[in-house]
Amino acid sequence: MIEIFPLKSLNAEITVPGSKYIANRVLIIAALAEGNSTIKNIPDNDDINNAITALKEFGVGIKKENNTVKINGTAGKLKLAENEIDVGESGTLLRFITGFAALADGKTTITGSKRIQQRPVLELINSLEDLGIKSRALNNGCPPVIIEEGTLKGGTTRIDGSVSSQFISSLLLSAPYAENDTEIIVENLASKSYVDMTLDLMGQFGVSVEREGYEKFRIKAGQKYISKEFTVPSDWSSANYFLAAAAIVPGVVKINGLDINSKHGEAKFADVLAGMGCKVNKGANYIQITGKNNLSAIEVDMSSMPDAVQTLAAVAAFSKGTTKIRNIGNLKYKESNRIKDTGAELKKLGLKASAGEDNLTIEGGKINPAVINPHNDHRMAMSFAIIGLKTGIKIENPECVNKSFPGFWEKLKEIGAGIKMPKNIVLIGYRGAYKSPVGREISKITNYRLISTDEEIVKKVGMPIKEYVEKEGWDEFRKRESEVVNGLENTGNSIIDCGGGVIEKGENIKNLKRNGIIFWLKASTPVIIKRIENNHGRPSLTGKPVVEEVEEVLSKRIPLYKKAADYEIDTDNKEEKEISNEVLKLIKK
Repeated sequence: MIEIFPLKSLNAEITVPGSKYIANRVLIIAALAEGNSTIKNIPDNDDINNAITALKEFGVGIKKENNTVKINGTAGKLKLAENEIDVGESGTLLRFITGFAALADGKTTITGSKRIQQRPVLELINSLEDLGIKSRALNNGCPPVIIEEGTLKGGTTRIDGSVSSQFISSLLLSAPYAENDTEIIVENLASKSYVDMTLDLMGQFGVSVEREGYEKFRIKAGQKYISKEFTVPSDWSSANYFLAAAAIVPGVVKINGLDINSKHGEAKFADVLAGMGCKVNKGANYIQITGKNNLSAIEVDMSSMPDAVQTLAAVAAFSKGTTKIRNIGNLKYKESNRIKDTGAELKKLGLKASAGEDNLTIEGGKINPAVINPHNDHRMAMSFAIIGLKTGIKIENPECVNKSFPGFWEKLKEIGAGIKMPKNIVLIGYRGAYKSPVGREISKITNYRLISTDEEIVKKVGMPIKEYVEKEGWDEFRKRESEVVNGLENTGNSIIDCGGGVIEKGENIKNLKRNGIIFWLKASTPVIIKRIENNHGRPSLTGKPVVEEVEEVLSKRIPLYKKAADYEIDTDNKEEKEISNEVLKLIKK
């Protein structure tokens, strides 16, 4: 749980991460292009990282370093994925990778979280059938999805776009690589601006689409995406939380690095705030909002900016009168039922809210203290956090924001918000002390985010640790390790699984202790040797035989582990569940 305290005043100038909507589309396009593309300002979140992992399964060469991704495109010739594709919580990736997999000759299985397996995909499956792909959704029209065999033949399909515009975007993105021309006839398209975004990006990468409004799209076969350098503009959906903050507190917020002429529907949210009484100032690449007391309620069609609906609901809570939000029926199929669940959480605050099939009505009024359940929905958590900037609020499961905006809570602090976060659980110890399995077990029990410093280093350097150490040496590895630890300084609500040598630099321990409780998981030398004897993924620290190396390194590290640890736990003859329970009991003391 996280607690947000009210702001007395607000005057901030910030930036927000790159757009995950644009990044998801550009990753697919660059993966299909011929040649090397460089994509800058890629957001670092669960959805994008899952997309990169999925594309690698199809033979796409991808190297990510900080916020830049380099992609060696496939020219549309995909390798068959050897493993099941897990999209995590990402509905966008589910739809896009389904169309993408239709270009791989063979069987692909696509699955995801429990909620993903409740999200409809049947319309897309039916259209792929029309275009020559044998496929099925195993769970009453929902994932897991099986693509029995490729490749995409082309032809004509008719599709209902009322559930998700991503069905149409998925078909559009893959259609240039079909064997024949493709015609997509669309009925009842929701969120039209997202299809505009897809078409615009396809055009920027060299593919043209003939269209008749939003009803018919024709894609000529034989077209190829060109590789290029591309910078992802900042994300309007992320920006809108802070624009809403200015409206509510009230105060002034300026956000830089935005594409003011974006086709992203969420870019119009500032106009909604203007209609409620806020002052809006737009520049070449920035927007500034000045809020006011006594905001006016509004009636608005939000079909073109669905991801701002909950953000608007937060503002409506402080408005005079009744706000009516219309044409949002497809929000029932998001990470939560965003109509019903948002209404329920608003009622917890003492507000009058009515959730319909495709609408949400909110009467502004006095707000009571409450603990909000975000229903594992990142946008629910972030929107209700903005309410807390005026009244204070507590929110369960705050780590759900990692789906799209892991740095959200830190960005709130940046604008001056007071936030109380639970401490991290930091695991240290030699290899073979069960840090990773214990970290996974605690993550399952607590829902805390699990962060492996070794995995973060791999992401940072773009190669396995053994390869990097052999190339650059242990000193360079320790520098990268310190950079990762320093970047975790303000992380909360997480389990941090540290590499064995993290204690060799005092600055690392200082940073980890700032918001963490450190547990030394220790094991006897014979147990460690038995646990690691078949693990050859790590380079030697000394070049000596395993037994000799373990004894030598432990003799140096044990005093450092002891000095760093808040608690020590012996892991000999114990399973990860027992060790995890010991950790959790100690935390409750």
